Amino acid sequence: MAKDTKVIMTKNRRKKIDALFNAMKERHLQIERKDASDREKNLIKRFGAVRLKQLRSELDFIQNNEFANQFFSTDNPFKVTQEELLFLEEEDKLNQRYFVDFAWWELSEDEKTFSPRWIREPFQTETQVKRTLGWINETNQKVENLSITSEKVLDEEVNCLMKDGSYKHYPLRVVRFDERYDWRRFPWVHKIYLTHGVSIKVVPSVT
Repeated sequence: MAKDTKVIMTKNRRKKIDALFNAMKERHLQIERKDASDREKNLIKRFGAVRLKQLRSELDFIQNNEFANQFFSTDNPFKVTQEELLFLEEEDKLNQRYFVDFAWWELSEDEKTFSPRWIREPFQTETQVKRTLGWINETNQKVENLSITSEKVLDEEVNCLMKDGSYKHYPLRVVRFDERYDWRRFPWVHKIYLTHGVSIKVVPSVT
């Protein structure tokens, strides 16, 4: 809970707080990378400092910008080598992703009735989760049973009792939802397309 809920959040104040927070996060990130200096040296050796910085910048753009799909479309995909693709997937896993689901009572066009819908959004970044929560609050959406669960938690397997009395291990996500949401079978590049609408194409080399 915020200690002072009466503080007016102006655009300039928001920008100042955002800049302060981002600077803090960047300092922490640099410390983490310094601690993992062997990995950094290896990455620079593999991709070069300039390309490594570019790859991280583009991944951050994909993760956090809701318009990334307009820059990396099917007609103009983000082109990477196979080795770079594996690095992007590895780097993406350093960040938490979440499964968001909730019951949404959608208001009709004539604003006289509500229709129930169940919304499920897998593999969401923290930025996407905040964007969804912002949409719910700012547009006064009628939502129930909101759940935000770590994708890592949903990948954990649980021992389930079957009808014949035997036990079988299933991912928690399959137990809570169904097999359609067992995204472990999807390659990372496909998850990125489904979640962000971003197209990534593997090419022999990048010039």
